Amino acid sequence: MRFDELAFREDLGRATARGREVAVEARERLEREGADPSELLRCQAEHREGTELPNCVKVCLPGPDGQWGMVFEFVRERPSGKLLLSYLGLRRTPPQPSSAARRLPARARTTALIDPLKPGPG
Repeated sequence: MRFDELAFREDLGRATARGREVAVEARERLEREGADPSELLRCQAEHREGTELPNCVKVCLPGPDGQWGMVFEFVRERPSGKLLLSYLGLRRTPPQPSSAARRLPARARTTALIDPLKPGPG
């Protein structure tokens, strides 16, 4: 589990007091314990509102179906090839504009969804 500190702080600045509270608690838990596979929900590669999140999963906060959530992208750590979840953004349900889509590299927005559990090239 990897968190971009600047992105996380930016998202906290836009969240309500309750959103900040659940996000901070969830980050502490996720960094300490990791994510249980049962709490990872696959994001739609293309959402009807135009958000594109290929290779991404979300965690509802507070679980299992809270009104907040964190979006993560599957990435491979180099040079180890280890699969990690990298923080992309905080979201609210019902969905509001998410910071996650704009943090994805442009190449990822146009790439078809791949199986993140298969070994990557190189």
